[in-house]
Amino acid sequence: MYRRIGIHQINYFPWIGYFNKMAKSDVFIYLDEVQLSDRGLSQRTPMINVNGKGVYLNVSVEKHGHREKKFNEVLLNKEINWQIKQLDFLKGNYGKHPFYKEVMPLIEGVLTQDYSTLIEVNRSSVECLKTILGIETKTVMQSELQFNRNVFKNDLMLALTKSCGGTVYLSGNGARKYMDVQEFEDSGVKVQYLTFNPFEYTQFRTSGFIPGLSTLDLLFNVGTKKAKDLFWENIQKNEIYE
Repeated sequence: MYRRIGIHQINYFPWIGYFNKMAKSDVFIYLDEVQLSDRGLSQRTPMINVNGKGVYLNVSVEKHGHREKKFNEVLLNKEINWQIKQLDFLKGNYGKHPFYKEVMPLIEGVLTQDYSTLIEVNRSSVECLKTILGIETKTVMQSELQFNRNVFKNDLMLALTKSCGGTVYLSGNGARKYMDVQEFEDSGVKVQYLTFNPFEYTQFRTSGFIPGLSTLDLLFNVGTKKAKDLFWENIQKNEIYE
């Protein structure tokens, strides 16, 4: 029987495709010992403003020396009250959305807790959405696992997969170009590739559908029940390839 392992950086209120991989994994590993990317989605998430334009919600972090730190060592910038800014943004830009009153109490706790590190914020946001979507996959932090910490890239993914007793590494389809599949197979681990075809939904105040937004946008527009239904219906359509 397969034991499928998914691995990803822990993003901030991720888009729905992030949870597609999580839902199809038996264990999902959050990478928290890698370096923070300034241009990634680890400290920001895309939303829409009242004019229907894409904007980012940003988590403020201490920039000094952050590139030399592990992800789980990156501290928040306490001089900027990013939580109040985000609460104000959501009220001003999503307050009139059909399901704002239903969804806001479910996520408000993420934006009112007292945190010290970025990893705390991100895990809180992901686990919140995971619960709303009804995903039961076990999640673990990279830092909690026992593996050879002197390996990187392909070897790191293999080491993490084996540390959780994985027999299958679930990869994004784009990784086909650079993965050393033979190395996995020689270690008794099968590589499978996951596809994800984003589904459209009605977005308030937009003339056309804007893809790739935070799962929050989906929830505010269609509500928790329909979001969950759409997600699981889409899961059945997205195939896994070898």
